[in-house]
Amino acid sequence: MNEKTKKTTPEIVKILWYRHKVDKWPIKKISEVYNISKSTIYRWFKNIKDENINEDYIRFDIEKMGSDFFQDYVYFGENLLPREYFKSSFEVEPISDLTKTNELPSAYGFNYAFALPLDPYRIFIYWEIRDPDSEDSGIVIKVFDNTDNDVLLHMVLNSKYLVSNMYIPVGIPDRVYFAEIYRQKDNAFLVRTNRVRTPRNSPASMEIMNMYNWYNIDQTMFSISSFIINKL
Repeated sequence: MNEKTKKTTPEIVKILWYRHKVDKWPIKKISEVYNISKSTIYRWFKNIKDENINEDYIRFDIEKMGSDFFQDYVYFGENLLPREYFKSSFEVEPISDLTKTNELPSAYGFNYAFALPLDPYRIFIYWEIRDPDSEDSGIVIKVFDNTDNDVLLHMVLNSKYLVSNMYIPVGIPDRVYFAEIYRQKDNAFLVRTNRVRTPRNSPASMEIMNMYNWYNIDQTMFSISSFIINKL
């Protein structure tokens, strides 16, 4: 892919190509599920060369990803929180009595990971890992698309922090995601987040709106209002 093509092709196309080549989704299904025109998908795919498609293909470096991937939203935990927050849990003295301090602890001493929806294109995850074998190698974060009961690998990220957080540009609205954290050196599973759904990026469809009988609702509210006014 030449430099000009790279500038006109968003990073999200790698996920669509992975879905097409690994999960065997036809172009029509990708277009319908992700709400991207078939002509656009064909144009993007035309610029991609066949190569070995595996987990490393959708391993992203957030700090180097173009802003076009998720509409100019880019935030990093290091810019929002003090450096002390990113210490390994083994560098933090455990606090036995929280009433003796005015500050929240930097770590709690057990493995956990939580996910939160942020906007149609991003989720936020935060975690703590107590694992001596991960201290030198770091961790791998695998994000999965779990919409419609499918479990599809969506993207892979690395982090050297055992206690940290990350804004993840999943890039596709109205989908259900969760993340799993693995030890980097041997890919051993460590912890899984909860499931979250990104918000829609457009108004609800008429099909959903038609599920409600707005006329009857308005009539009911009008009748209740008239009854109250007549009683006054």
